[in-house]
Amino acid sequence: MTFEIKGEGTLPTLQVAKPEEVEADGTPVLRFRRTRMNKEAYMQVVLKNEGQVPATVRFDAITNDAFSFEGTSMNHTIMQKANHAFDFRFSPKKVGQERFIVTFQTQNNQYEQHKVALIGEGFNEAITFEGLPNGREDQLVIGDCVIGKAKAVTFSLVNTGDKDLKYRLNAGAPERDEFTFYPCAGHLRAGASK
Repeated sequence: MTFEIKGEGTLPTLQVAKPEEVEADGTPVLRFRRTRMNKEAYMQVVLKNEGQVPATVRFDAITNDAFSFEGTSMNHTIMQKANHAFDFRFSPKKVGQERFIVTFQTQNNQYEQHKVALIGEGFNEAITFEGLPNGREDQLVIGDCVIGKAKAVTFSLVNTGDKDLKYRLNAGAPERDEFTFYPCAGHLRAGASK
């Protein structure tokens, strides 16, 4: 008596759904917005499981101080026909561009290793605006205003440099009386805010 036994196997598989931007060699690129020193920017890598079985991803450790993985675990199982987003943080420690290749594997599939390029640029300014409405860093949005009614917005000027500075707001447009800043001029010591 002879028996023939046949079977088909499947391996867990994952694809990078986001970011969609890729380098010339096909590596997906997660490009963070230009970020001021001592601030943070967050972005996501989205993986999808188009396979027939659940797939577990295992991220390798990030060894660049400017980037970090924001999950509770570096391993995560993604069910079939599902997506999962992983958060990454860019917190520049120096001025200039930072680049790191984050790598991860699909467990139980020796043929599948992925990489995503993390790219961010850190910058610094002598004076920064803090506490702007709507969490903005570089734009003062006052919103809708009623004609003839004053509307106030409060924010701070911060001297992040190492020298005392003199500032004057509205200096280039004294004929524009729609906006009034208090105080409109003054000195700001290094490391201080007003």
